[in-house]
This record gives sequence, C-alpha cells and structure tokens, in this order.
Amino acid sequence: MSRILDALKRRVAEKPLDEGGEVQASSPAAAVAAEDDWWAGEKDVPFIEVPSQEVQNASAPRGTDNPVGSGSVPDECGKPSIPPACRFEAAGRPQAEIPPVIDSWIGICREAASTLARQLQDARFRSVVLLPLRFPPEEATIAALGRLLQESGFARLLLMDARISHEALAELLGAVSRPGVSDVVAGLPLASAIQETVWSAVHFLGPGHRLALAAETTLQRLPAMLHDLRQSYDLVVVVAETWFPPHLPTPLVHETEAIVLLVDAASDASGVGTEAVRTLQAHRLPVLGSLILPTNQAAARCRADS
Repeated sequence: MSRILDALKRRVAEKPLDEGGEVQASSPAAAVAAEDDWWAGEKDVPFIEVPSQEVQNASAPRGTDNPVGSGSVPDECGKPSIPPACRFEAAGRPQAEIPPVIDSWIGICREAASTLARQLQDARFRSVVLLPLRFPPEEATIAALGRLLQESGFARLLLMDARISHEALAELLGAVSRPGVSDVVAGLPLASAIQETVWSAVHFLGPGHRLALAAETTLQRLPAMLHDLRQSYDLVVVVAETWFPPHLPTPLVHETEAIVLLVDAASDASGVGTEAVRTLQAHRLPVLGSLILPTNQAAARCRADS
C-alpha cells in the first residue's frame, strides 16, 4: 500500500490536478427543468421491486460473462479533475475473486437496476443516495447494484459508503473502509482515499475513521467533496445510514441530485415506504423512487414497475 501511495504522490507532484480539463458536469438547468415532475404526488414515484432469483432464472438466460473488467486499469483517466484511483500503478495487480454472493444478487437486481439507470440518465443526474428505510440491506445487494449501474451506461462509477463503522461492503469489494469520507472531510486528498475494487471500472470511497469533527464543519465541506467527485465520475452512488422516521434522514440527502429509498418487502406492504416518500417530498427532496428489496434471497418476490 505504501508503494502505491508513494507512486500516487509522485504523479500528483508531476501533473497539475486540472491537467486535461474537467469532465462536463450535469447541467443545473436540466435538473431544474425536471423538478416539477418530482412533486406530482407519490403515485408518480416509481416503486421497483427486485425480482426473485427463481423467477429470474425462469424468465431470462443466465449470464455467462465474467463481471470482472478485462485488462489492466488504465494509467490515466479521461480528463479527470482529480487524480482518482485509476491513476494507481496497478498493471501488475491481480484480479480479485468475485464473492459468489455478489453474483447471486447481480442476477436478482438486474431489471431494477436497469430501470433506475434509465431514470438517472434521462434526468442527467450524476449523483444518487441509496437511503435504507428501517432495515440494513444486504451488503452484497449494494455491491451488485453498483456493478449493474456501471454496466447500464455509467462507464466510471464510484461507490461511496457514508456509514461510519461499516466494513462489510469494503471487504466484499476487495477494498478497506479506512481512509474514507470522514478523512477527506478532515483534509485528506481524495486521491489518497479512493480505492480500486474487484471491478476495474467501479471505484470505492469508504466511510473512513471515526473523527471528532463538528457536524457543522462536516456539512460545510461535503458539498465541495461531492462536486469534485461528480467531475471525475459518470455516477456517484452514496450509501447512507439507515433512516428511522420520524427522525430526519442523513444530511447527505440534501447534497445529492436524487434519492432512492431501499425498502424491504414487509415495510412496503405495510405502507411505510409510501409514507416515507411523502415525508421526503414534503421537504422538497428529489425522491426518484424506491427499490423494494427482500431481506434475503429466499424471501424475494417478483414485480418490476417503471
């Protein structure tokens, strides 16, 4: 790790951070133009239920392609505003083994992720927060969604885990949870915190160390950090702490362009998910929809609504 970081420092010293220009950010005008669509009522908010693996097997052929990106990680990204993980000297880095549990969820979540990707692309959004409602989702589900969104048209994708003291997602992706978001907020350069994963086109920013920073300081610095990330990635997917209404959700929901609730099937059946959407809409937050997830693969039901 020290060798990689030393190599990265030399590259940063040799090349200005703005070398090659910046990737064009999403147009604020486009987001404003679409704003009226969010507030037409909860009936217009799509609810997408993740299909079961059994139905998936019956309705579609099993994919046989290897999800791991072929070839080595490129030495330089196309016109980044910051030097992200793909500038690491990783030509000799062996491909990590994809945990079978992730492959299982990739088959289950494919249709829902495809629908979500189309909605993000239509609105020209480059950042979305996944907001679990009342239950902690399977970490393999999050990993699978990230990979599927990348495959659906977001060539370079960053998964950002904002849940302090969570390590499971990082481990599944072949990364580590620290350094991460909290360290960047405290002043660590993004290039020192962004990591490669088991997929060459999907990068990871972990939660980081638990730091005693004032909440006000954190909130002041988050928008700038997310802005920089949007300049370097086609999509930034933020995984937020589980939300327990009536308490307010994480402040991150105010900094991303779209919110997607992660709802378990039981909460959806009881109407909790619909009520949560109404609450977010009442605060003028851009709710894109909900992904209705099973608490485990065996409990999955099949329905996909756009």
